[in-house]
Amino acid sequence: AEARPEGGLREEVVKRILEDYDFEVPSALVEPQTADRAREFAYMLMRNGVPQQTIREIDWEERMKEFRPLAERDIRMALVFDKIGEAEKVEVSRWEVDAEIERMARMGGEPADQLKARLTKDDSLSSIEHRLRHQRALEAVIKHAEVIVEEFNEDQNEHHSHSPGETETEGEVRSESKSQAL
Repeated sequence: AEARPEGGLREEVVKRILEDYDFEVPSALVEPQTADRAREFAYMLMRNGVPQQTIREIDWEERMKEFRPLAERDIRMALVFDKIGEAEKVEVSRWEVDAEIERMARMGGEPADQLKARLTKDDSLSSIEHRLRHQRALEAVIKHAEVIVEEFNEDQNEHHSHSPGETETEGEVRSESKSQAL
């Protein structure tokens, strides 16, 4: 969709897919993801100059409760997009992983080799490859998605349908993968 930011379209596609694949996620997968979210949150605070004492004073038990539903969504999304990636034969090269580490390092103001060492130490390097695979799988779904856009005219309380190239303000996304991965 042209008028809608691409991130909004992506989020809508993910939301629709996860609505269709709502299943119980094993806690053995959720707990480590919850801890990863907490660790990344702490790293982000440190990179943004939050004093370590302040970080230590955070109620991490409460934060973990907040991160858990996000972690469940992360895992559900990963499992679904793994299957889509398999069906679409999505692959990610070592070069692409290294390029992503470079990009992340620039954004975080951290040397790439230091970031790569930390990710390796935290056993998180493979998560970058998985994330890139999931992005590619999502791109494959979007490529096959049918986007229906409706414009809402507040003055007349009317909805008007548009083709994807026309002006739009709100939209609906339907996706039917040609591979029928799931």
